[in-house]
Amino acid sequence: MDLGATLCTRSRPACGRCPMQTDCVAHAQDRTTELPVSKPRKAIPQKTTMMLIVQNNGEVLLEKRQSTGIWGGLWSFPEITLGEDPVAACAARYGIAVRPKALMPLLNHVFTHFRLAITPQPLQFIKTLPQVNEQQHVWLNMDDALGAAIPTPVRKLLGKMREASE
Repeated sequence: MDLGATLCTRSRPACGRCPMQTDCVAHAQDRTTELPVSKPRKAIPQKTTMMLIVQNNGEVLLEKRQSTGIWGGLWSFPEITLGEDPVAACAARYGIAVRPKALMPLLNHVFTHFRLAITPQPLQFIKTLPQVNEQQHVWLNMDDALGAAIPTPVRKLLGKMREASE
């Protein structure tokens, strides 16, 4: 018999029907409204990332994510770690020159097992650099990007960008 689910509940304890009443510390000390106490919640880890929002003539750069991990196989904005140079990352990974624009507000996204703080960094495409580019990426206009298989935070950021341009 599961006493905690049927009789010994926090909101409405049924002490009169409980077979353990004579041995119950909470009942003996008249603390049935305090006990049992809930387990403390585990702290959810906090992770951070910077999403690069590269724009060129109404199009945005999206990158195909690896098939494993979060958002596996979806198209997403390229990500770098906070503190990494976005201009250098674009040159190295995509063979493009970009100019940073003003940061967008921080976007928090909560998963079941961690929280992700996303720093959106808009960048303006300047030109293609002369180098080999083997990353799997695509340029899409706003409508096509919103229609693509993208994670929720990317959809939110694209929506904010669309609102700002209207």
